[in-house]
Amino acid sequence: MTINKSYIVNEVRLQLHDSKISDSRITAWINIAQNRVVRELDPKFLTDTINIPTATNSRTLYVEASISKILAVTDSTSTRDLVEISDRDIDLIDPDHSSTGDPTHYSLQGVSEVSAQPTAAATITVTGINAADTTQTLVIRGLLSNLVVSETVTLVGAGAVTTTQTFDTVIGARLSAVTTGYLTLISNTITPVTLVTIPSGKLSMQYQPINLWPTPSAVNTLRIKYIRQPRQLILDNDTPELPVEWQDLILLCTLQQAHEDKYEFDIAKDIKTEFDTQVKRLLIAIDGSRNNTRRVKGSIIRYHGVTYGRLPKIIG
Repeated sequence: MTINKSYIVNEVRLQLHDSKISDSRITAWINIAQNRVVRELDPKFLTDTINIPTATNSRTLYVEASISKILAVTDSTSTRDLVEISDRDIDLIDPDHSSTGDPTHYSLQGVSEVSAQPTAAATITVTGINAADTTQTLVIRGLLSNLVVSETVTLVGAGAVTTTQTFDTVIGARLSAVTTGYLTLISNTITPVTLVTIPSGKLSMQYQPINLWPTPSAVNTLRIKYIRQPRQLILDNDTPELPVEWQDLILLCTLQQAHEDKYEFDIAKDIKTEFDTQVKRLLIAIDGSRNNTRRVKGSIIRYHGVTYGRLPKIIG
């Protein structure tokens, strides 16, 4: 049976004996759980590709972070596959990052909330387009001379507001509430840089930074093959973008997070153990399906006297 968001929400409330947990809170748990299942099971049916041009003398690319895992990076211009390497190894090879040419290696960074950086220390101008956007605040976090700095600005509707704080690196930009119109953040450098555009309906953006080595000396096209994140479950009837036999893992992982939030760590630990066991069994089934066919059916799991749905059980 295919489950939907409404089913998971109701099941969480039932299993926790708590009807007052907000829908938005459970929805957040569900989507975190779905992304975790994807990371664990590495589904090839979510594979996609994107072509991105490099920029001369810029070593970092920012890819909008619907990416769960990068599988390969290829320079289509030089017809070369790039090799993944750690930033630490790049620093050992080229401490000042002065090497230039066609990239041969790449490294991955944590998620960024901006898609570009100021070219020098500067204030930031935040521009909105909708007159109704006057109650929200925007927190900008960053660095100045390696010291953490931040500033909170209040939106002024269809107009612009400029920070008093200067930033040479921007770490993040996050709204207190969604806006009706989009926002644009631009650094006030000699050559202005658009740092990020936040569309209506979002509190922030997320990008996957990719560092290239050596630093590109020309504009090449990189083809990135990746496993994308599944579509988020927002509406009651939204169903997971995963096979039916994987879907109970979303419920299991959601329940683990719910119990952790309620400080019921013993139950959460038992659920995590079962989750890990079921993931291992599914991985064996996925690998074995290339040579023979296995079928998956549900089983009932109980912890501390509480029943937790039908979980996948491998039958040889």
